[in-house]
Amino acid sequence: MTIVVSIVGTSKSGKTLLLSRIIPLLKDRGYTVCVIKHAGHLLSFRDFDHKGKDTFTFSEAGADEVWLTSPGLTYHLTHEEFALEEILASSRADIILVEGFKSVPTKKIVITTPGESLSVSGTVLATVDGEYIPEDIVEKIIHS
Repeated sequence: MTIVVSIVGTSKSGKTLLLSRIIPLLKDRGYTVCVIKHAGHLLSFRDFDHKGKDTFTFSEAGADEVWLTSPGLTYHLTHEEFALEEILASSRADIILVEGFKSVPTKKIVITTPGESLSVSGTVLATVDGEYIPEDIVEKIIHS
């Protein structure tokens, strides 16, 4: 059974950093990992797969699959937005880590700044509002 966990938070909250830390830990444990990033704005080819972009960071961290979907573009050169359910159905990964999709009822790791509240759908596995231990997040994901 595939584990699906969304990492959510406001822009610049540390979602990509957290993902880049836990991907290698999951790979070291023998899991295949897929990362799906959702962008709510229009994107072009300049927005993925080069240094400084999240998709590049996820690939460099060892993700077996990386998706980027937004209105008008889905990474893998398909020019349409995919529903999360369609992407999930197409993956063969053991663990799928989703960045974004706050309103989709998946398990969530929520990243906030101290005192910030974020409304999400689904089950919150953990809330991160400062320092964290990546291995603890991996354990929550694996045992969810």
